[in-house]
Amino acid sequence: MLSPEREGRLTASNFGAAIGVNPYMSRQKLFRTIKGLEPKFEGNEMTQWGNDHEQDAVDAYEVHTGVIAFNTGEQQKFVIHPAFDWMGCTPDGNTNDRLIEVKCPFNKMYEDVPAYYMAQMMGQMAITGHNKCDFVAWREDETRIWAVEYSDEYVEVMFEMLKEFWQYVQDDVEPKRKRKPVLPDVKYELLF
Repeated sequence: MLSPEREGRLTASNFGAAIGVNPYMSRQKLFRTIKGLEPKFEGNEMTQWGNDHEQDAVDAYEVHTGVIAFNTGEQQKFVIHPAFDWMGCTPDGNTNDRLIEVKCPFNKMYEDVPAYYMAQMMGQMAITGHNKCDFVAWREDETRIWAVEYSDEYVEVMFEMLKEFWQYVQDDVEPKRKRKPVLPDVKYELLF
């Protein structure tokens, strides 16, 4: 069951699917899930692994960077966009000057920041007003951290696509298939 704050909102974790860059969920499937025409994804072994090890990833982040993260775990708060109240996010944590997005890949470490997580992080930064987000990927044998910078150009393009998707939801019309979008480049670097 969704928390009251999330109910009826598009969350940043679904931005990649809404704009068509998530290989695991199409725009159409996301629409049908939001409309209650398909069951919501309740998780699997891989998502449980991620949930079980999120604090391990935060701990590794603090060790590698020397920076303490706060608003993690049960302290996480849902944030609603100040201008678009139909979207919101729950960042995995933050420091004094940046957000933290944590992933614990089940099978193998990411070689780069996946496009669907880039959309999530850009959305979270736009919603919360932050200009930086550290993407933390943790496995038992390795931690990688990428520093991602906010991009007005990326967010402007993405928000136009999100508004289009949300209009389909409001109009109760399933979105048509379309080509994978080309998004502006984002500046980021591998720290560890």
